[in-house]
Amino acid sequence: MSGRSSAGMARVAVALRCFADFVAARPGLPFLVALHVEWSHVTGRWAIKGQLHGDGAAADLERWALALDDPSVTSYESEGYYVGPHEHREVHGTVHGHQVSVWAHLPIRGGA
Repeated sequence: MSGRSSAGMARVAVALRCFADFVAARPGLPFLVALHVEWSHVTGRWAIKGQLHGDGAAADLERWALALDDPSVTSYESEGYYVGPHEHREVHGTVHGHQVSVWAHLPIRGGA
């Protein structure tokens, strides 16, 4: 493994450790069904993305927004083969300076 790769992996380990400590200190945060870590070319840091699932996902996103530093919310409507018409809603924020986002697909009820 090259020095650059091992240094990068050390930094991702720090980001994951910070995230794990954050979650451990807040046992009431809603459960994430998936966790994804990726390099952000915009910030030059590792970013962590989590996925929520279930009937309470809208309220769960609110709870994550309250927990993250500097939260913001984005959303858009879409239609997927498996999930049908839905709203993709995402909460963005930081944990000890690391970018964190939590997202969910919320069903669109009522339609035309």
